[in-house]
Amino acid sequence: MAFLPLLSICLPCNGNWYNIYDYLPKQVTIPYLRLRIVNYVNLHMLSNFATKVRFSCDIYTYHISSMLAAIKHVSLVVKSISSETIFESNCAINQHDEVLHSTINFDILIQGGSDEQITAEN
Repeated sequence: MAFLPLLSICLPCNGNWYNIYDYLPKQVTIPYLRLRIVNYVNLHMLSNFATKVRFSCDIYTYHISSMLAAIKHVSLVVKSISSETIFESNCAINQHDEVLHSTINFDILIQGGSDEQITAEN
């Protein structure tokens, strides 16, 4: 785990240094949690279809206890998705001055019905 100097974050897209508060949405209070879909792909098979979705959850807090509680809650929510298949998940925590940042990534396979049923219903 690397600690970056004084409120700076290195975004991997171009390697430049930015202020962490430029990266966070404006006028938010910490702790802050953002869940978003990074990408998805439709998988067509012979008799049915499925969608593979990658989610990313960013958590920003000041205290490690708040961070661990948020990570535990997100993990429990992900594990409670019983009808879908979770391929993989990972978590990384780093610190930028006083702000802790955690990213949780997870992939979910959502299985649908048959292509024939969907075509008939449409």
